[in-house]
Amino acid sequence: MTSFWERSWAQVDPARLTHYLRGTARELVEKDPILCALRANGAHTVCDAGCGCGVWMLRLMEQGFAVRGFDISAQAVQTAEKLLAGVASGAAL
Repeated sequence: MTSFWERSWAQVDPARLTHYLRGTARELVEKDPILCALRANGAHTVCDAGCGCGVWMLRLMEQGFAVRGFDISAQAVQTAEKLLAGVASGAAL
């Protein structure tokens, strides 16, 4: 199973991923039911189990949450580290 994820994540282009993220409409993120539920329940810290390349970690951080994440794929974690590099503190992999 791990080798499947390693092969899959090895094909991800971090630059293209970053470009995609910057183009995603912020208003859709703010209306996301998961974010709404976290806010409604007073959450401040989120554990992203199976964080993959860190897309949701980044989104959660942008919304003010402290985020911790982990993934079975070392390649995914490396991609997440690149994606989250330079972002304000509040995330740990």
